[in-house]
Amino acid sequence: MLAVAALLAACHNERVVVPEAASFALAIAGGDLQRAPAGSVLPQALSVRVSDVNGVPVKSATVVFRVTRGGATGSHMLDSLALTGEDGIATARLQLGSALDTTVVTAFPTPAASRSVTIRAVATAAPTLVAIPPSVATGDTITLRGTGLGIAGLGGWIDFAGTRANALVVAADTLLRVVVPPCLSGVDVAVRVVMGTVTSNALTTRYASQPKLVAPAPYEALTVTSAVLGSCLLLPGNATYLVVAEFASVGRADSSIAWRLGATAGAATVLAGGMAAPAHDNAVQRRFEGFLRATEHAIAPGVRQAAAQRASLAPAAAGVLAPDSVRTFHVVANLTGSQFKDVTARLRYAGSHVVFYVDSAGAGFTDAQYAELGRLFDNDLYEIDASAFGAESDIDGNGRVVALFTPVVNAMVPASECNAQGFVTGFFYGPDLLPSFPHSNAGEIFYSFIPDTNATYSCKHTPAYVKSVLPATFIHELQHLISYSQHVVTRGGQEEETWLNEGLSHVAEELGAQYYMRRFPYPTGRSNLEQIYPDSAGPFITNDLLNAYLYLSTPRAASGTSYKAEGSAMERGATWLFLRWLRQQKGDGVLARLVQTSLTGLANVETQSGERFGSLFGDWSIALYADSLVGVPRSAVPPRFHYGDIALRRELDRIALIDGFTVPFPLPLYNLQPGGSLSAAMPPGTFSHALSRARVGGGLLSMQFSRGDLTPFGGKEGAQVSIFRLPP
Repeated sequence: MLAVAALLAACHNERVVVPEAASFALAIAGGDLQRAPAGSVLPQALSVRVSDVNGVPVKSATVVFRVTRGGATGSHMLDSLALTGEDGIATARLQLGSALDTTVVTAFPTPAASRSVTIRAVATAAPTLVAIPPSVATGDTITLRGTGLGIAGLGGWIDFAGTRANALVVAADTLLRVVVPPCLSGVDVAVRVVMGTVTSNALTTRYASQPKLVAPAPYEALTVTSAVLGSCLLLPGNATYLVVAEFASVGRADSSIAWRLGATAGAATVLAGGMAAPAHDNAVQRRFEGFLRATEHAIAPGVRQAAAQRASLAPAAAGVLAPDSVRTFHVVANLTGSQFKDVTARLRYAGSHVVFYVDSAGAGFTDAQYAELGRLFDNDLYEIDASAFGAESDIDGNGRVVALFTPVVNAMVPASECNAQGFVTGFFYGPDLLPSFPHSNAGEIFYSFIPDTNATYSCKHTPAYVKSVLPATFIHELQHLISYSQHVVTRGGQEEETWLNEGLSHVAEELGAQYYMRRFPYPTGRSNLEQIYPDSAGPFITNDLLNAYLYLSTPRAASGTSYKAEGSAMERGATWLFLRWLRQQKGDGVLARLVQTSLTGLANVETQSGERFGSLFGDWSIALYADSLVGVPRSAVPPRFHYGDIALRRELDRIALIDGFTVPFPLPLYNLQPGGSLSAAMPPGTFSHALSRARVGGGLLSMQFSRGDLTPFGGKEGAQVSIFRLPP
């Protein structure tokens, strides 16, 4: 007998068909009986453990989380479906509604609706504002009165019509003191207290919007929209400021927006600069990834439909993988996906997470080498990705990712082009998750090139070289598989936008490097004691640092949010740097939240971080310069502008030395003279840094940010200016 459950998700409706009888057991693993302010996301995720009849954890099972009480007052799951990991645990996040009541969530695995558990959460009083001053002006120190306001002292802030300000002193739970920020939008300004997803009621105050002198202390920053910059802000001229012109938005990467920053009259200094060619870049691999992402987009409706149909069926028992068993695969044989080749492959390694099949036409590695590589993939690399991002789907029911090693991948690029243009090292092919698609292998599969010492199939690749390249490729591609599984297969949503998807895969590479950093603390594991990273970490992060270096040399030319096709090396360097900073600010858990959701793009980033993208983008642009100021202790700079344990300048200085670049830290800084202007053009998702220095006699500094013809920007460009006061 089939039961139909109509599930209302946070962003879309999901319909799941599940049979009542299945061999599953379910237990609460965490998150029950939490108490949190009304309207907030619970601090701990709801988690359940799925086991089979023998008590063994079930991996890649889909679990439904459904609000059965509290939905009428706004309680809802941020994502109502989740995949179990290797430990059989699935997690989901609950946002409480407005009522001071108990929310009830029912969780059950598909297909086993009758085997459910009940999780409860209690909503407590949220912060409430009772009184604020009737009128305010920039720079005023004001007192807010209410209840539950102590939350602002735990990492919260005060929101003035979209502009963030931090509390000064929390004297009691009933009052807050805060300095009114400059350049607020509008005359009647709504004021709220915010702590992550918790928001108080709003009270309105009258804002005096005339220009006013704003004197930030050293290491303080503010971000101002272009719409109000020129009419609201005056800075003391006897100081030095980092000034960043920004487009915090997503748009067409091939369209550049002309802009002018500074005074409105007189000639402007036109900024020039070309983009360096990255000698390390494997352009063929990147272009092929563009084809793969486009294919995933095209087949997403079919994948969603097939996943819904599978939900009505009991899971098939995993087959036994007999040693030396043989299987036939259909393998993409060219860069456009128009040719395929059937491959007969033999099982060479079977682990808990990964199995290796090797093409009978060409082995590449020895059995011992495959066993060593298999242990690396199975015990280390898989766990790094799964722990950070979540579980992949398991449509073939084998509980593992299949890695196929075949010279067909080598031969995708002929030897005449391989050395000059690049080659494919490995990939995940989305149509394998759609069994009805032509040439689908109906499973989660990673395709890899093999050693080819004699250049039989294409250009020469030694076993040592392939072994050095493959780990980073595998961990990169596995993130793509997990992301597509979580977004499309499990939640029936759309695949992640390319810029964020590729950025997360480059973060996965960095996680591999950090794994070896922990295994080999300085000075162990290094052939040169001047190395920041141990030898084993280098292949994971070196190209990311090179991409970042080249991006920072011309940040106006490469967008972190608006890729041209699959994204250039510099564009990927931009996104990696942004996500690296975001992870530092929000913790490692933000990676899983970005992947385990049906949200995509900027909406995903804003939801999982709890901040507007403009605020994030502005402070990130400052952090790129301020993370490790020369001659300034890092502890003097607020953590908001830090990049983690390793100073960004130190990393890039080292890369510059190794690769022979003449500029240690490449971020260009232009000179914005008081009364002068800078002019250039750049696409969405970019910025340009300038220094406005002190001058004899001081005076006041005012500026505008507009289009090149001095007309205002529209609302979609995200045009804003971030200002950071440097030390005297």
